[in-house]
Amino acid sequence: MIARFILALVAWVGIAALQIVLMRIARFFERNSGKRSWHRMYLLPLVLNATGAGIYLLHMLKEPAALRAWPDFTGDPQANLCLFLGGILLLLLGGHLHDEMIGGGSA
Repeated sequence: MIARFILALVAWVGIAALQIVLMRIARFFERNSGKRSWHRMYLLPLVLNATGAGIYLLHMLKEPAALRAWPDFTGDPQANLCLFLGGILLLLLGGHLHDEMIGGGSA
């Protein structure tokens, strides 16, 4: 029962760790290339995704029946909005970093 909660928590911590690695890559690139990577903006999707995931994890703790089923990451509009905005912002920042690193940003 509680193993499902722990598994969901570990998955979200892993996703946050990947976002932190991407933020560190952007910071390293900005320091060494002189090009702007907006590495501080990576905190916003990290906070948005953590908020959305936290809301759903709290739902799992409040409802004991939710621990017996697979985690259901649907049904909360605020959490869904946080996850959506965090994902879109992360895609935009990652795309910008990719363009800068490959050289397409100077066109």
